Amino acid sequence: MPDISVAPGYGRLLTMLVAAARCKAVLEIGALAGYSGICLARGLTEGGKLTSLELKPEYAKLATAHIVEAGYGDCAEMIVGGCAGVVRQAPGVGGGASTFFSSMPTKKIIRTISNARSVLRFPER
Repeated sequence: MPDISVAPGYGRLLTMLVAAARCKAVLEIGALAGYSGICLARGLTEGGKLTSLELKPEYAKLATAHIVEAGYGDCAEMIVGGCAGVVRQAPGVGGGASTFFSSMPTKKIIRTISNARSVLRFPER
């Protein structure tokens, strides 16, 4: 497993940011072992939904197990596949995600952001 995990302090920050923004739907790109997904799910509003995309089936299985063990299995959905094509079809964010999170390397995030923009909802100003 790559050494790109989220540190506990950043995990608490993720929870706080999702809660402060009162997010109902979060799209996570790259689940790894599930820790960031747990932190994101903790901050969701009641009835909120976490949709995680993971390329590697073995990481998706591990992340799902950890999310379920943490008590967030009912509000989480794991989709296995390459994010470039899957982001636009993520059923858990069909009505739009409040925010998204990714810990992917910078080179890959640019393409992902442009795909994710189609499912993200930003507040009107």
